[in-house]
Amino acid sequence: MKKQTHMSVYVFRAVIPAVFLGIMGWNAMAWSESSQTFEPDRFIDPDTCAGCHSEKFEQWSVSMHNLSQKDPVYIRVALFLRQGLTDQGEIDEAESCVKCHTPVGVITGYPEKLSDDQSKIPEIATRGIQCDYCHSAVNLKKMYNNGLVLEPGYGEDDPGIKRGPFEDVEPDFHEAAYSPLHDSAEFCGTCHDVKHVTFGTDLETTYTEWKNSPYNSDDQEKRITCQGCHMYQRPGVPATGSTDRPENPGGSADYSQERPHTYTHYFVGGNSGVPAFFGDSEKPGMAEERLRHAAELGLDLANWIKTRWGSLSPIPEPVIPCPRVWRTCARCGWKW
Repeated sequence: MKKQTHMSVYVFRAVIPAVFLGIMGWNAMAWSESSQTFEPDRFIDPDTCAGCHSEKFEQWSVSMHNLSQKDPVYIRVALFLRQGLTDQGEIDEAESCVKCHTPVGVITGYPEKLSDDQSKIPEIATRGIQCDYCHSAVNLKKMYNNGLVLEPGYGEDDPGIKRGPFEDVEPDFHEAAYSPLHDSAEFCGTCHDVKHVTFGTDLETTYTEWKNSPYNSDDQEKRITCQGCHMYQRPGVPATGSTDRPENPGGSADYSQERPHTYTHYFVGGNSGVPAFFGDSEKPGMAEERLRHAAELGLDLANWIKTRWGSLSPIPEPVIPCPRVWRTCARCGWKW
């Protein structure tokens, strides 16, 4: 019998230049293509949403979505990579990160590009990927570089229609409508597939990896979308492809009806460092717990390494080229 040693691979989400370089358009015309623009006061502050959705707000607070604009790793690396560029196509690419990292700012006029003065970004835009941005989405115009089409309301006096996964909600503050888009992998994939704005080169392919995986099954009983893992996760429930993913019973709003499942909004991904940097004590542990179940390597010393993935994509896309890896030998407890 061949001797085997099994290792669990813990991966701390690393920084890939491509992730920070390619998040705006889809070709050389990206900067001039028509796009939606709105006044900033059409978007509702997340603190207002917290008045009725306190649990979801607490989950989202200090999440990687909430911190998408403030993430110091993103900011420093992206600005560093912008320095010294002379080719216009590469400049356009390096400037485009804000399309996904600061979406409310881009769609309301500032910042237009990465190098714009960070201190002048409106407060609501600094809140990252936020409630009213996602729940105002009605369609997609492309499946990469943030192709969401929005129909926001007109601020708190006329908040308009907020869209989500339920058909039978009747909130007091705003109107509501069922949106199959919000249950789809495409809703997430439009930001999590990234192409170079000039060359169209694939830079991040998380959605495409899912689309080509067994989780994108025609059998609806076997099909697992992005939300089926990332919005089932909560403390003690890593909800990966190699663990159970129990439903999360509760209400979508304070004092609302109890449902068999409501999506969680922790949006931890695989990053423990950034939430910890901003003082969160819960999400770092959740990220590590998820990563412990993201991949398992079986090393056959007489043959080759065999891999079993616990994620929807082969392994979370930002960690492949330059990870910091924690390797633990499950058989003997060694770490190195």
